[in-house]
Amino acid sequence: MTRIRSNNAIDAEEVRRLFDYEPETGVLRWKVSPARNVFAGVAAGSLGILGYRSVTVRQTPYQAHRLIWLHVHGRWPAEQIDHIDGNKSNNRIANLREATRVENRRNMPIPKNNSLGVSAGVYVDRNRFRAYIETDGRRIHLGCFSELAEAVAARRSAELRYFGEFAPQDCRRVALGDSGEGA
Repeated sequence: MTRIRSNNAIDAEEVRRLFDYEPETGVLRWKVSPARNVFAGVAAGSLGILGYRSVTVRQTPYQAHRLIWLHVHGRWPAEQIDHIDGNKSNNRIANLREATRVENRRNMPIPKNNSLGVSAGVYVDRNRFRAYIETDGRRIHLGCFSELAEAVAARRSAELRYFGEFAPQDCRRVALGDSGEGA
């Protein structure tokens, strides 16, 4: 697997010379033809196995969202770029924000991989449902509940409280009373 560069090997001027960016769609397009089989106007890069779009410039691969950040803001991000909606291929600038590694991980979809079929931080103990959250290197007990839905609600509420804008998207939707389905 090719390691995607995250260092600052190229600058904003070069990125703007090589690419056009469509903020409404998140598409980065070549302004020039970088190779015989790649033409100006074509969407740059390809989707990698992890779901991120990567673009190769002078034989060096970059994550497209980092190039887009550089193109729009004229500087590399201080640390990482978070896709607000969790969709790694949605590179609209409105969906991208700077984040620390910890903040970026907080916004990752939480796998429903436990025996209850719900997110991490909820488990069964002696026929009761317990909820917890881990933040700043410590585990915080959120309560013991007779109903699974109460434990899940406590966990989601804690995610909003402790993670703020970096709480997982499904957590914010539930807290705002939105099912996530369009009208």
